Amino acid sequence: MAITVDARGLDCPKPVIKTKEALEQAAGQPLLVMVSSAASKENVIRFL
Repeated sequence: MAITVDARGLDCPKPVIKTKEALEQAAGQPLLVMVSSAASKENVIRFL
């Protein structure tokens, strides 16, 4: 089952921080990250 990170409406760097925290808990599970801005999307992609 995928872990979902709902970071919609959050300003940077909060989406990246929430993604990092979820990755630490994911233990190999799929991760779904939802953001509401192109800038947040690019920042999360760069982080990964």
